[in-house]
Amino acid sequence: MALIDVGVYDICRVDSGLPKRFGRKLSDAALIVACRNASVRRMIRRVVSMAWNHGCARPRAAESFIGIVHMDGGIMKGWPGEPDMEHDVLVAQGPAAAADGKPISNVIFDFGNVLIYWDPSVVLLPRYSQETIDQFLDNDISGFYDANDRMDGGASPDEGVAWMREHYGDKWADILRYYLDNFEDSLTGVVPGARVLVNDLKAAGIGVWGLSNWEKELFPIALKHCEILQRLDGRLVSGYVHMRKPHKDIYEKALEEFGISAESSVFIDDKAMNIAGANEAGIRGIRFSDARKLRELLIEQGIDIPAVQ
Repeated sequence: MALIDVGVYDICRVDSGLPKRFGRKLSDAALIVACRNASVRRMIRRVVSMAWNHGCARPRAAESFIGIVHMDGGIMKGWPGEPDMEHDVLVAQGPAAAADGKPISNVIFDFGNVLIYWDPSVVLLPRYSQETIDQFLDNDISGFYDANDRMDGGASPDEGVAWMREHYGDKWADILRYYLDNFEDSLTGVVPGARVLVNDLKAAGIGVWGLSNWEKELFPIALKHCEILQRLDGRLVSGYVHMRKPHKDIYEKALEEFGISAESSVFIDDKAMNIAGANEAGIRGIRFSDARKLRELLIEQGIDIPAVQ
């Protein structure tokens, strides 16, 4: 296990998307990195390239983690309400258990950090310090994720800004407005391997669909700039239907819109809460970390696509 001494740190694994905290003991090769304060986080940024050489599964995982999650007195900051769930395993709990072992003929993808990278911190870099960015992306301080949820559920950007202004003050509301006005910069590219995976699934006759939480005035920006989203057989976006993950109704609405069954489908998302929501609608789920691991798992489930060699 390689360690990079950056001062006060907690040891976390980052071999699968956002890290899972293990304390100070790990059973397999891993990398460090959740820091307790902003100054150490800035130091860690300077050694991400070193981290890649010491066992991090992909640099992007470390970059995304450092930009979005940090430690504050031992509490992991990020999107609130996330349950503990392993990455890269088929999850079929509750109503979804009835579908376990049945053939998969439809794959439903989330968009952000599954097909395309979404990084709100990138938008803020030109105008704001790292300390301000960290605070803005801390829901307890700014309400950023709560505002996102409201807009994903059908509120307009103006309504989202007004809500933040009322509940968290002018400073954070003004930053949210800047973020929304420059939203395009948050779309930092296609997740490696995702484009070919989508193409291979389509070539194998598998239905490829999209289900994402997204504000309806911002989604056309993503659709225009991200060709991979245009390749999907169909898309359901939360802001248009005033429903959002992880609530059961949006999954049922997606099945209805796409004309597919829950038992024939698997849902791919980077957030554990959304996999749990899919299970409640009878859909098996996989918490995503990278396209190669997803490809291998789909092949294990009987989907006939080219294997990793």
